[in-house]
Amino acid sequence: MQALADGLGWARGGTADHPVLVTGRSAGDARLRPVGQYEERYTDGESYVELAVPVATAAPDAAAQTAAFRAVGEELTAALGRPSVMGSHGEMRPFYDSGPLWGAPFMRRRGSPDTLELRAGKAGPELVLQPTDPAENWFWRQGHGEEHAISGFFGSNRDPAKAGLGFPGGWTARSWETVTRSLGDFLEALPAEAVALGVGFGMPFYGRTGGGAPLHFDLACGDRLSIGCFAPDGVDAASLGWGTVAEHPGTASVWGTTIRCGGWTREAPANPRAAPSQRCSWRRPGRRA
Repeated sequence: MQALADGLGWARGGTADHPVLVTGRSAGDARLRPVGQYEERYTDGESYVELAVPVATAAPDAAAQTAAFRAVGEELTAALGRPSVMGSHGEMRPFYDSGPLWGAPFMRRRGSPDTLELRAGKAGPELVLQPTDPAENWFWRQGHGEEHAISGFFGSNRDPAKAGLGFPGGWTARSWETVTRSLGDFLEALPAEAVALGVGFGMPFYGRTGGGAPLHFDLACGDRLSIGCFAPDGVDAASLGWGTVAEHPGTASVWGTTIRCGGWTREAPANPRAAPSQRCSWRRPGRRA
């Protein structure tokens, strides 16, 4: 680490518990994370688990943060090629850290022995250099099945850099309250994260009955999140809060004119915590799935 600091002309500073490298950059100093109580079980001789370098700052609102992340991501892709893994850390990232409220997107270029990750920091996007094994070891061990053990989402491409990469198992919700709360937290940040990553999502939601696995809901998300409902025969979807495509014209390009859609079709980036009352328009039908 000293050789890296010397090569970049950065001086060491901070304290033993919170060391920094003084970069002189307007975005702020680089932060070193030493191996401590929450990291040591995932390491094998490393002294640090990450070097986080702020690369840009932006206003705290979701729109500004999303735009800053997207701009840095596009610049990195032009210089280094596509990331091998991208997604969102959700509510918790290594090592038991929380991300910003608007979302927690990341783009990762996996290597051996080190990985370079662009992630959403508290004040703006950060480049994080980290030894590959500790972070992936932490991630893998979250697949123990307890509620809320892991959140967010991960996507990868067919990159040779992914050799040996594993994905942990999921977890089973023990109540409808857990389902609605967790699904709500995931969907609230999804439009902003999609814009930040420059991707779109399509996700069908199937039920499970004695007669098969019918499609109940269809989700489409880019700069706008839309949820469509395939109500079973005999179910009054309108009484459960669902409207028609005619009532929500922003969904017409996704589903034509026949599907019923949720009242929550909002553009991103928006404040993911700003409109809790709107969540009910899809939450109520979700509890009947």
